[in-house]
Amino acid sequence: MIDAITRASLNNRLLSIFIVIVICVLAVIAWGNMPVDIYPDLNAPLVNIVTENPGMSAEDVERLITFPLESTLNGSPGITRIRSESATGTSVVTAEFDWNTDVYLARQIISGKLELVSGQLPAGSTTPMLGPISSRMGEIFEFVMISDTVDLMTLRGLADWVVRYRLLGTPGVSYVVNLGGFVREYQVRLNPDALRSYGVTIADVSEAIAASNRNSTGGILTQGKQEQLIRGLGQINSVDDIADIVVDNRNGVPIYVRNIADVRIGPMFRRGTAGHNGKAAVKVMVEKQFRGDTIATIESIRQTLAELQSDLPEG
Repeated sequence: MIDAITRASLNNRLLSIFIVIVICVLAVIAWGNMPVDIYPDLNAPLVNIVTENPGMSAEDVERLITFPLESTLNGSPGITRIRSESATGTSVVTAEFDWNTDVYLARQIISGKLELVSGQLPAGSTTPMLGPISSRMGEIFEFVMISDTVDLMTLRGLADWVVRYRLLGTPGVSYVVNLGGFVREYQVRLNPDALRSYGVTIADVSEAIAASNRNSTGGILTQGKQEQLIRGLGQINSVDDIADIVVDNRNGVPIYVRNIADVRIGPMFRRGTAGHNGKAAVKVMVEKQFRGDTIATIESIRQTLAELQSDLPEG
């Protein structure tokens, strides 16, 4: 076989040289397009299932959320190991699959199993969500946001609503996690004496606010050749909107939220913080897409951050 190839190459020298040149050119092109990964993937395909129930103790999370999820996933095709973490208000179940299992097939298997158990979770639990397609080596970039002129609440808001969404649109980025700072929220601080005086319960206030925070449709009004969409605007946009909500009435006299509570914007309760050089900061961690090009993704992130700098407040 080798002798025949050698004779054919010697008898067709120009053709042999042309074939070698074509192979070299294709090799150079393939080398230029080859993804570079400085963090090799050393893990079998993993699927994380995250479920939250704010305020629930870690023991109840383990017993009422984590254990039912683990029991449902046991015996699924391709799963080799299941482990979990239960914390206050949060359950994280990790399913590990065979090395040869396609990660998208693994997520489809998990999604089918979750439909069987999602309706059996305790009240207040969020729908179990699949984590991003990433591995333990997927965290490739992190940075902090600090400022001497912008408070931590505003800084976290910028990280959540500006920086995070711009980074998620960057090629190669799979997930962005923000830590530290203070998450802004509307706070209704009830006055127990006022509640007792008006005969109103906490549940009444909660239901009234929830019922008032929605837009509704009233259909379409046809006038000649024009159609007008009728909408009822009730979504909350400010502190005053909450304060003016009617909770109940006594003999035709409305009881407003402002009569029984102090409404303000404040920081959400947090567990843990972030800092930089001894100073409070907001930390941002970026994860790449599964089997993505690490070098190219980092360069795209740096370019996005450079473009973002002009959109952020001074300081």
